[in-house]
Amino acid sequence: MTGLRLHDDAAHDLFAVADAISAIMDAPVTIEDRESRVVAFSVRQEEADGPRVESILGRRVPPHITQRFVDDGVFRRLHGSDRPIFVPTGDTGADCSELSRVAVAVRAGDEILGSVWVAVRDEPSADRMEALREASGPVALAMLRARTGTVAERARRSELVATAVSGSSAAGGALAELGLAGLPVAVLELAVRDERDEQDGGGVEGDLTGAERGATTGADRLAEQLRLSDAFALHLAATSPRAAVAVVGPVCLGLLPVAGEHREETAARVASRFVDRIGSGSFVVGIGAPASDVRQLARSREDAARASRVLRSRRATRRVGRLVDLQADAFMTELSDAIVQRGEALAGPAARLEEHDRAHGTRLVETFSAWLDHFGDITAASRSLFVHPNTFRYRLRTVAQVGGIDLGDSDTRFAAMLHFRLRTYVDDV
Repeated sequence: MTGLRLHDDAAHDLFAVADAISAIMDAPVTIEDRESRVVAFSVRQEEADGPRVESILGRRVPPHITQRFVDDGVFRRLHGSDRPIFVPTGDTGADCSELSRVAVAVRAGDEILGSVWVAVRDEPSADRMEALREASGPVALAMLRARTGTVAERARRSELVATAVSGSSAAGGALAELGLAGLPVAVLELAVRDERDEQDGGGVEGDLTGAERGATTGADRLAEQLRLSDAFALHLAATSPRAAVAVVGPVCLGLLPVAGEHREETAARVASRFVDRIGSGSFVVGIGAPASDVRQLARSREDAARASRVLRSRRATRRVGRLVDLQADAFMTELSDAIVQRGEALAGPAARLEEHDRAHGTRLVETFSAWLDHFGDITAASRSLFVHPNTFRYRLRTVAQVGGIDLGDSDTRFAAMLHFRLRTYVDDV
Protein backbone atom coordinates (compact mmCIF):
# COMPACT_ATOMS: atom_id res chain seq x y z
CA MET A 1 0.00 0.00 0.00
CA THR A 2 1.46 3.34 -1.05
CA GLY A 3 1.51 6.24 1.37
CA LEU A 4 0.08 9.67 0.61
CA ARG A 5 2.26 11.97 -1.49
CA LEU A 6 1.12 15.48 -2.34
CA HIS A 7 2.78 18.30 -4.22
CA ASP A 8 2.81 21.72 -2.56
CA ASP A 9 -0.34 23.07 -4.23
CA ALA A 10 -2.39 20.03 -3.27
CA ALA A 11 -1.14 20.20 0.31
CA HIS A 12 -2.70 23.65 0.53
CA ASP A 13 -6.07 22.20 -0.48
CA LEU A 14 -7.72 20.08 2.19
CA PHE A 15 -10.22 18.85 -0.36
CA ALA A 16 -7.40 17.51 -2.52
CA VAL A 17 -5.96 15.79 0.55
CA ALA A 18 -9.35 14.25 1.33
CA ASP A 19 -9.64 12.98 -2.25
CA ALA A 20 -6.16 11.45 -2.06
CA ILE A 21 -6.97 9.65 1.20
CA SER A 22 -10.26 8.47 -0.31
CA ALA A 23 -8.36 6.91 -3.21
CA ILE A 24 -6.03 5.08 -0.80
CA MET A 25 -8.82 3.90 1.50
CA ASP A 26 -11.28 3.23 -1.34
CA ALA A 27 -14.00 4.95 0.73
CA PRO A 28 -15.49 8.44 1.32
CA VAL A 29 -13.54 10.69 3.70
CA THR A 30 -14.15 13.80 5.81
CA ILE A 31 -11.60 15.97 7.57
CA GLU A 32 -12.89 17.59 10.77
CA ASP A 33 -11.52 20.06 13.29
CA ARG A 34 -11.48 19.68 17.07
CA GLU A 35 -15.09 20.85 17.29
CA SER A 36 -16.28 18.22 14.80
CA ARG A 37 -16.79 20.84 12.10
CA VAL A 38 -16.30 19.48 8.59
CA VAL A 39 -13.46 21.41 6.96
CA ALA A 40 -13.15 19.22 3.84
CA PHE A 41 -14.64 16.13 2.27
CA SER A 42 -13.75 13.78 -0.56
CA VAL A 43 -15.63 12.56 -3.58
CA ARG A 44 -17.88 9.46 -3.36
CA GLN A 45 -19.98 10.80 -0.46
CA GLU A 46 -23.03 9.26 -2.14
CA GLU A 47 -21.65 5.94 -0.89
CA ALA A 48 -21.80 7.09 2.72
CA ASP A 49 -24.73 7.08 5.16
CA GLY A 50 -27.28 9.59 6.42
CA PRO A 51 -25.18 11.04 9.27
CA ARG A 52 -22.28 11.67 6.86
CA VAL A 53 -24.49 13.51 4.39
CA GLU A 54 -26.05 15.51 7.24
CA SER A 55 -22.56 16.39 8.50
CA ILE A 56 -21.45 17.72 5.13
CA LEU A 57 -24.59 19.75 4.47
CA GLY A 58 -24.64 21.20 7.99
CA ARG A 59 -20.84 21.67 8.05
CA ARG A 60 -20.77 19.91 11.42
CA VAL A 61 -21.24 16.38 12.73
CA PRO A 62 -24.79 16.15 14.17
CA PRO A 63 -24.83 16.67 17.96
CA HIS A 64 -26.44 13.31 18.67
CA ILE A 65 -23.57 11.56 16.86
CA THR A 66 -20.83 13.46 18.72
CA GLN A 67 -22.61 12.87 22.03
CA ARG A 68 -22.79 9.15 21.26
CA PHE A 69 -19.04 9.12 20.56
CA VAL A 70 -18.36 10.99 23.81
CA ASP A 71 -20.50 8.59 25.82
CA ASP A 72 -18.86 5.54 24.23
CA GLY A 73 -15.30 6.83 24.68
CA VAL A 74 -14.61 7.09 20.94
CA PHE A 75 -12.99 10.52 21.19
CA ARG A 76 -10.93 9.40 24.18
CA ARG A 77 -9.57 6.47 22.16
CA LEU A 78 -9.02 8.68 19.11
CA HIS A 79 -7.08 11.41 20.92
CA GLY A 80 -5.13 8.94 23.01
CA SER A 81 -3.60 7.11 20.07
CA ASP A 82 -1.34 8.02 17.18
CA ARG A 83 -2.80 5.19 15.11
CA PRO A 84 -6.18 4.88 13.40
CA ILE A 85 -9.05 3.39 15.38
CA PHE A 86 -11.88 1.26 14.03
CA VAL A 87 -15.39 2.13 15.24
CA PRO A 88 -17.80 -0.65 14.29
CA THR A 89 -21.44 0.34 13.98
CA GLY A 90 -22.44 -2.04 16.76
CA ASP A 91 -20.00 -0.48 19.25
CA THR A 92 -21.91 2.80 19.42
CA GLY A 93 -25.54 1.72 19.28
CA ALA A 94 -25.89 3.28 15.84
CA ASP A 95 -28.75 2.62 13.48
CA CYS A 96 -28.18 -0.52 11.42
CA SER A 97 -28.18 1.57 8.24
CA GLU A 98 -25.09 3.49 9.37
CA LEU A 99 -21.62 2.49 8.22
CA SER A 100 -18.68 1.84 10.49
CA ARG A 101 -15.90 4.41 10.80
CA VAL A 102 -12.12 4.46 10.79
CA ALA A 103 -10.61 7.60 12.29
CA VAL A 104 -7.17 8.98 12.98
CA ALA A 105 -6.23 12.08 14.97
CA VAL A 106 -4.39 14.90 13.19
CA ARG A 107 -1.58 16.36 15.29
CA ALA A 108 0.98 19.14 15.15
CA GLY A 109 3.37 18.22 17.94
CA ASP A 110 1.30 17.87 21.10
CA GLU A 111 -1.63 19.83 19.63
CA ILE A 112 -4.59 17.95 18.19
CA LEU A 113 -5.79 19.87 15.14
CA GLY A 114 -8.65 17.58 14.20
CA SER A 115 -9.23 14.15 12.72
CA VAL A 116 -9.82 12.20 9.52
CA TRP A 117 -12.90 9.99 9.28
CA VAL A 118 -13.46 7.22 6.73
CA ALA A 119 -16.89 5.60 6.27
CA VAL A 120 -16.36 1.86 5.72
CA ARG A 121 -18.41 -1.32 5.61
CA ASP A 122 -15.65 -3.55 6.98
CA GLU A 123 -12.45 -3.05 8.94
CA PRO A 124 -9.67 -2.04 6.53
CA SER A 125 -6.53 -4.09 6.03
CA ALA A 126 -3.42 -3.42 8.09
CA ASP A 127 -1.77 -1.80 5.06
CA ARG A 128 -4.64 0.63 4.63
CA MET A 129 -4.67 1.45 8.35
CA GLU A 130 -0.96 2.24 8.16
CA ALA A 131 -1.49 4.37 5.06
CA LEU A 132 -4.18 6.34 6.92
CA ARG A 133 -1.77 6.88 9.82
CA GLU A 134 0.84 8.24 7.40
CA ALA A 135 -1.77 10.46 5.73
CA SER A 136 -2.39 12.35 8.98
CA GLY A 137 0.93 14.17 8.43
CA PRO A 138 -0.03 15.88 5.15
CA VAL A 139 -3.45 16.64 6.63
CA ALA A 140 -1.80 18.41 9.58
CA LEU A 141 0.36 20.42 7.17
CA ALA A 142 -2.66 21.46 5.12
CA MET A 143 -4.65 22.41 8.23
CA LEU A 144 -1.80 24.54 9.56
CA ARG A 145 -1.43 26.29 6.22
CA ALA A 146 -5.17 26.83 6.11
CA ARG A 147 -4.96 28.69 9.43
CA THR A 148 -2.70 31.35 7.95
CA GLY A 149 -4.27 31.39 4.51
CA THR A 150 -7.96 31.53 5.42
CA VAL A 151 -8.24 35.29 5.97
CA ALA A 152 -6.25 36.19 2.87
CA GLU A 153 -8.07 33.61 0.77
CA ARG A 154 -11.47 34.87 1.91
CA ALA A 155 -10.49 38.43 1.04
CA ARG A 156 -9.17 37.43 -2.37
CA ARG A 157 -12.23 35.31 -3.19
CA SER A 158 -14.55 38.13 -2.12
CA GLU A 159 -12.65 40.50 -4.38
CA LEU A 160 -12.86 38.10 -7.32
CA VAL A 161 -16.56 37.38 -6.90
CA ALA A 162 -17.39 41.07 -6.47
CA THR A 163 -15.39 41.94 -9.59
CA ALA A 164 -16.88 39.10 -11.62
CA VAL A 165 -20.43 40.39 -11.08
CA SER A 166 -19.53 44.07 -11.42
CA GLY A 167 -19.86 44.30 -15.20
CA SER A 168 -16.52 46.15 -15.29
CA SER A 169 -13.66 45.58 -17.73
CA ALA A 170 -11.98 43.39 -15.09
CA ALA A 171 -14.99 41.08 -14.74
CA GLY A 172 -13.86 38.64 -17.41
CA GLY A 173 -10.45 38.16 -15.82
CA ALA A 174 -11.98 37.59 -12.40
CA LEU A 175 -14.41 35.06 -13.82
CA ALA A 176 -11.52 33.23 -15.50
CA GLU A 177 -9.51 33.17 -12.27
CA LEU A 178 -12.52 31.64 -10.51
CA GLY A 179 -12.58 28.94 -13.19
CA LEU A 180 -16.01 29.97 -14.48
CA ALA A 181 -15.18 31.55 -17.82
CA GLY A 182 -17.37 30.28 -20.65
CA LEU A 183 -19.86 28.56 -18.33
CA PRO A 184 -23.53 29.51 -17.87
CA VAL A 185 -23.65 30.88 -14.31
CA ALA A 186 -26.52 31.94 -12.04
CA VAL A 187 -25.98 34.36 -9.17
CA LEU A 188 -27.50 33.44 -5.82
CA GLU A 189 -27.64 36.04 -3.03
CA LEU A 190 -27.88 34.69 0.50
CA ALA A 191 -28.88 37.45 2.91
CA VAL A 192 -29.68 37.46 6.61
CA ARG A 193 -32.94 39.16 7.53
CA ASP A 194 -32.40 42.19 9.75
CA GLU A 195 -33.44 42.25 13.40
CA ARG A 196 -36.72 44.08 12.84
CA ASP A 197 -37.74 41.63 10.13
CA GLU A 198 -37.08 38.69 12.41
CA GLN A 199 -38.73 40.30 15.43
CA ASP A 200 -41.89 41.16 13.56
CA GLY A 201 -41.87 38.24 11.17
CA GLY A 202 -41.63 35.48 13.76
CA GLY A 203 -38.17 34.27 12.67
CA VAL A 204 -35.45 32.92 14.87
CA GLU A 205 -34.61 36.25 16.47
CA GLY A 206 -38.28 37.07 16.94
CA ASP A 207 -38.34 34.72 19.94
CA LEU A 208 -35.44 36.46 21.68
CA THR A 209 -35.41 39.18 24.29
CA GLY A 210 -34.09 42.64 23.45
CA ALA A 211 -30.75 41.87 25.08
CA GLU A 212 -30.46 38.58 23.22
CA ARG A 213 -31.29 40.26 19.92
CA GLY A 214 -28.56 42.80 20.62
CA ALA A 215 -26.08 39.96 20.96
CA THR A 216 -26.76 38.93 17.37
CA THR A 217 -25.43 42.20 16.00
CA GLY A 218 -21.83 43.19 15.23
CA ALA A 219 -19.33 40.39 15.58
CA ASP A 220 -22.01 37.75 16.18
CA ARG A 221 -23.82 38.70 12.98
CA LEU A 222 -20.53 38.57 11.06
CA ALA A 223 -19.77 35.14 12.54
CA GLU A 224 -23.23 33.94 11.52
CA GLN A 225 -22.70 35.33 8.04
CA LEU A 226 -19.37 33.51 7.70
CA ARG A 227 -20.87 30.28 9.05
CA LEU A 228 -23.69 30.44 6.52
CA SER A 229 -21.23 31.31 3.77
CA ASP A 230 -19.10 28.27 4.54
CA ALA A 231 -22.13 25.99 4.67
CA PHE A 232 -23.44 27.51 1.42
CA ALA A 233 -20.06 26.96 -0.25
CA LEU A 234 -20.04 23.30 0.76
CA HIS A 235 -23.60 22.83 -0.45
CA LEU A 236 -22.96 24.42 -3.86
CA ALA A 237 -19.69 22.51 -4.21
CA ALA A 238 -21.59 19.27 -3.77
CA THR A 239 -23.73 20.31 -6.76
CA SER A 240 -20.94 21.80 -8.85
CA PRO A 241 -17.28 21.72 -7.73
CA ARG A 242 -16.63 24.90 -9.72
CA ALA A 243 -19.16 26.97 -7.77
CA ALA A 244 -17.70 30.07 -6.13
CA VAL A 245 -19.04 31.55 -2.89
CA ALA A 246 -17.88 34.64 -1.00
CA VAL A 247 -19.09 37.26 1.44
CA VAL A 248 -19.45 40.54 -0.45
CA GLY A 249 -20.48 43.43 1.77
CA PRO A 250 -23.51 42.52 3.87
CA VAL A 251 -24.49 39.47 1.77
CA CYS A 252 -23.07 36.17 0.56
CA LEU A 253 -22.92 35.64 -3.20
CA GLY A 254 -22.83 32.26 -4.89
CA LEU A 255 -21.85 31.82 -8.53
CA LEU A 256 -23.37 28.49 -9.56
CA PRO A 257 -22.63 26.91 -12.95
CA VAL A 258 -25.88 25.55 -14.36
CA ALA A 259 -26.46 23.43 -17.45
CA GLY A 260 -29.39 21.98 -19.33
CA GLU A 261 -32.67 23.43 -20.48
CA HIS A 262 -34.08 24.40 -17.08
CA ARG A 263 -31.13 26.28 -15.65
CA GLU A 264 -33.02 28.75 -13.48
CA GLU A 265 -35.18 26.00 -12.04
CA THR A 266 -32.03 24.03 -11.25
CA ALA A 267 -30.59 26.97 -9.31
CA ALA A 268 -33.86 27.33 -7.42
CA ARG A 269 -33.88 23.64 -6.46
CA VAL A 270 -30.29 23.82 -5.22
CA ALA A 271 -31.09 26.89 -3.09
CA SER A 272 -34.29 25.35 -1.75
CA ARG A 273 -32.49 22.20 -0.65
CA PHE A 274 -29.93 24.31 1.22
CA VAL A 275 -32.64 26.31 3.00
CA ASP A 276 -34.58 23.18 3.92
CA ARG A 277 -31.54 21.42 5.31
CA ILE A 278 -30.16 24.32 7.32
CA GLY A 279 -33.62 24.96 8.77
CA SER A 280 -33.08 28.39 10.35
CA GLY A 281 -35.56 31.06 9.28
CA SER A 282 -33.07 33.91 9.56
CA PHE A 283 -31.88 34.03 5.95
CA VAL A 284 -33.20 34.04 2.38
CA VAL A 285 -31.78 33.26 -1.07
CA GLY A 286 -32.57 35.40 -4.10
CA ILE A 287 -31.81 33.93 -7.53
CA GLY A 288 -30.81 35.72 -10.71
CA ALA A 289 -31.23 34.48 -14.27
CA PRO A 290 -28.39 32.31 -15.66
CA ALA A 291 -25.79 34.35 -17.56
CA SER A 292 -23.48 33.47 -20.43
CA ASP A 293 -21.27 36.59 -20.38
CA VAL A 294 -20.07 39.23 -17.92
CA ARG A 295 -22.74 41.74 -18.91
CA GLN A 296 -25.50 39.23 -18.26
CA LEU A 297 -23.76 38.16 -15.04
CA ALA A 298 -23.95 41.72 -13.70
CA ARG A 299 -27.68 41.68 -14.50
CA SER A 300 -28.05 38.30 -12.78
CA ARG A 301 -26.42 39.75 -9.68
CA GLU A 302 -28.84 42.69 -9.75
CA ASP A 303 -31.79 40.32 -10.21
CA ALA A 304 -30.66 38.18 -7.27
CA ALA A 305 -30.37 41.29 -5.07
CA ARG A 306 -33.86 42.48 -6.05
CA ALA A 307 -35.34 39.06 -5.32
CA SER A 308 -33.53 38.92 -1.99
CA ARG A 309 -34.86 42.37 -1.06
CA VAL A 310 -38.43 41.14 -1.56
CA LEU A 311 -37.83 37.94 0.40
CA ARG A 312 -36.42 39.87 3.36
CA SER A 313 -39.61 41.89 3.78
CA ARG A 314 -41.86 41.08 6.68
CA ARG A 315 -44.72 40.08 4.39
CA ALA A 316 -42.66 37.42 2.59
CA THR A 317 -43.70 33.86 3.37
CA ARG A 318 -41.08 32.14 1.22
CA ARG A 319 -37.33 32.10 1.68
CA VAL A 320 -36.13 31.24 -1.83
CA GLY A 321 -37.23 33.00 -4.99
CA ARG A 322 -36.34 33.96 -8.55
CA LEU A 323 -36.88 37.53 -9.68
CA VAL A 324 -39.04 36.27 -12.52
CA ASP A 325 -41.49 34.99 -9.88
CA LEU A 326 -41.22 38.08 -7.67
CA GLN A 327 -41.12 40.88 -10.22
CA ALA A 328 -44.39 42.57 -9.23
CA ASP A 329 -43.36 42.58 -5.57
CA ALA A 330 -39.93 43.90 -6.58
CA PHE A 331 -41.51 46.83 -8.45
CA MET A 332 -43.74 47.65 -5.48
CA THR A 333 -40.83 47.40 -3.05
CA GLU A 334 -38.68 49.71 -5.14
CA LEU A 335 -41.53 52.23 -5.51
CA SER A 336 -42.14 52.22 -1.77
CA ASP A 337 -38.40 52.67 -1.16
CA ALA A 338 -38.45 55.74 -3.40
CA ILE A 339 -41.46 57.19 -1.55
CA VAL A 340 -39.79 56.77 1.81
CA GLN A 341 -36.42 58.11 0.62
CA ARG A 342 -38.11 61.26 -0.68
CA GLY A 343 -40.04 61.69 2.53
CA GLU A 344 -43.33 61.75 0.64
CA ALA A 345 -46.70 60.93 2.16
CA LEU A 346 -49.25 58.89 0.24
CA ALA A 347 -52.00 61.31 -0.83
CA GLY A 348 -55.17 61.39 -2.90
CA PRO A 349 -58.72 60.08 -2.46
CA ALA A 350 -57.66 56.88 -0.67
CA ALA A 351 -55.62 58.93 1.80
CA ARG A 352 -58.73 61.02 2.55
CA LEU A 353 -60.60 57.84 3.40
CA GLU A 354 -57.81 56.76 5.76
CA GLU A 355 -57.90 60.12 7.51
CA HIS A 356 -61.69 60.00 7.84
CA ASP A 357 -61.50 56.51 9.39
CA ARG A 358 -58.93 57.69 11.92
CA ALA A 359 -60.91 60.79 12.85
CA HIS A 360 -64.40 59.25 13.00
CA GLY A 361 -63.88 55.55 13.61
CA THR A 362 -65.53 54.63 10.31
CA ARG A 363 -64.63 51.70 8.07
CA LEU A 364 -64.49 53.34 4.68
CA VAL A 365 -61.10 51.95 3.66
CA GLU A 366 -62.24 48.44 4.53
CA THR A 367 -65.42 48.94 2.51
CA PHE A 368 -63.68 50.37 -0.54
CA SER A 369 -60.95 47.70 -0.43
CA ALA A 370 -63.53 44.90 -0.29
CA TRP A 371 -65.42 46.39 -3.23
CA LEU A 372 -62.20 46.64 -5.26
CA ASP A 373 -61.09 43.13 -4.28
CA HIS A 374 -64.38 41.69 -5.48
CA PHE A 375 -64.44 43.71 -8.72
CA GLY A 376 -67.54 45.67 -7.77
CA ASP A 377 -69.63 42.64 -6.77
CA ILE A 378 -71.73 44.06 -3.91
CA THR A 379 -73.02 40.69 -2.78
CA ALA A 380 -69.58 39.08 -2.54
CA ALA A 381 -67.95 42.18 -1.01
CA SER A 382 -70.64 42.58 1.67
CA ARG A 383 -70.45 38.87 2.49
CA SER A 384 -66.68 39.17 3.02
CA LEU A 385 -67.31 41.85 5.67
CA PHE A 386 -70.34 40.08 7.19
CA VAL A 387 -72.67 43.04 6.56
CA HIS A 388 -76.00 43.33 4.74
CA PRO A 389 -75.70 44.36 1.07
CA ASN A 390 -77.79 47.47 1.74
CA THR A 391 -75.45 48.49 4.57
CA PHE A 392 -72.52 47.96 2.25
CA ARG A 393 -74.18 50.12 -0.47
CA TYR A 394 -74.67 52.93 2.05
CA ARG A 395 -71.03 52.77 3.11
CA LEU A 396 -69.92 52.73 -0.52
CA ARG A 397 -71.89 55.93 -1.21
CA THR A 398 -70.10 57.49 1.78
CA VAL A 399 -66.80 56.37 0.29
CA ALA A 400 -67.58 58.21 -2.92
CA GLN A 401 -68.66 61.37 -1.07
CA VAL A 402 -65.80 61.58 1.45
CA GLY A 403 -63.06 60.58 -0.99
CA GLY A 404 -64.46 62.49 -3.95
CA ILE A 405 -64.20 59.24 -5.87
CA ASP A 406 -65.88 58.40 -9.17
CA LEU A 407 -66.42 54.67 -8.70
CA GLY A 408 -67.10 54.24 -12.41
CA ASP A 409 -63.70 55.61 -13.47
CA SER A 410 -61.14 52.85 -14.15
CA ASP A 411 -58.12 55.13 -13.57
CA THR A 412 -59.49 56.15 -10.17
CA ARG A 413 -60.03 52.53 -9.21
CA PHE A 414 -56.51 51.60 -10.29
CA ALA A 415 -55.00 54.53 -8.35
CA ALA A 416 -56.88 53.47 -5.22
CA MET A 417 -55.78 49.84 -5.55
CA LEU A 418 -52.18 50.95 -6.03
CA HIS A 419 -52.45 53.26 -3.01
CA PHE A 420 -53.74 50.53 -0.70
CA ARG A 421 -51.12 48.06 -1.89
CA LEU A 422 -48.34 50.61 -1.55
CA ARG A 423 -49.48 51.40 1.97
CA THR A 424 -48.56 47.90 3.10
CA TYR A 425 -45.13 48.16 1.46
CA VAL A 426 -44.36 51.65 2.81
CA ASP A 427 -45.28 50.53 6.31
CA ASP A 428 -42.65 47.79 6.00
CA VAL A 429 -39.80 50.11 4.98
